[in-house]
Amino acid sequence: MSNKPQPMPVASQFAPRGNGTAAAQTAQTGATSGTSLSRKEILARLKAGKISEDDADALLAALENAPRTGNVYFKVGPSGAVSAYGLQRMPVTLYIEQWERVLAPEFAERLRAFAKEYESKPFHGTRKDESGNVVQYTVTISRKARS
Repeated sequence: MSNKPQPMPVASQFAPRGNGTAAAQTAQTGATSGTSLSRKEILARLKAGKISEDDADALLAALENAPRTGNVYFKVGPSGAVSAYGLQRMPVTLYIEQWERVLAPEFAERLRAFAKEYESKPFHGTRKDESGNVVQYTVTISRKARS
């Protein structure tokens, strides 16, 4: 018997039509469980010899490229502030009173109105760079979330 890990038999059930790999599709569909495989699960399956190195690479690539949705979670810090993780690269941290203000319906309406009004208008400003030189910049409101 060969020591080479064999591909997971279930991966062939999810083979996409056209481009893509079965392993990448498996990562998105979650193989048999209906949920996405985590990085830890993929590496554990590789270590156990249940999947090949190529399949693991494809699964990890699909996991990295998959859109991040529904992964927002909260933690309470030592100061009592509540941090929301999964919205952006760094957590968004506010005290509960601040969260209540931000989540109030009238604030949401004001924020939507502001974004709509200024969506296509450029903002101009100045800042100092690392050398202390004054630099002018222009930015616009973006709807694109960072993944």
